[in-house]
Amino acid sequence: MTAVRQPDSPENAMVEPSLFPNRPPPPTPRRETPAAHAAAMGMQERLNELGSRIAVLEERAANLRKNGRLTEQSLISYDQETRAGLKALNERLTELARKVEEVHEKIDAISAELSGVAKRHEITVLERYLDLWQPLSFVTRDEAKLLLQDALAKRK
Repeated sequence: MTAVRQPDSPENAMVEPSLFPNRPPPPTPRRETPAAHAAAMGMQERLNELGSRIAVLEERAANLRKNGRLTEQSLISYDQETRAGLKALNERLTELARKVEEVHEKIDAISAELSGVAKRHEITVLERYLDLWQPLSFVTRDEAKLLLQDALAKRK
């Protein structure tokens, strides 16, 4: 395998610049001044601080997503419980409506039965007739036969 040499590779750093006209000239090494070093350190501290703030914000966002999922699950569970409760309540109401209908039917049957029963004033009229006739003093046929047989037996 033959390696292709790249113009940017370190081994080509000493190549004649006129051979690569589109290539920018290599950067000249700079010596950092103490002020530039302090500025770079300040920048590094700020970057570290921003990184830690981003980490805190990412953790908060993850917690919010987690709380959102928990809230969603709670709402789904609450919805399912509510639907089950409403279904049970609906069934119970249907059963109660059926029982009320049965009670109405029974009341109608009792009312129809009571329409054939004698009224209070009719009973009082019957009482007056019974008091007037005094049916307890009547003789039954069997009693009349016995009385006739006794009377006939006494005559003989």
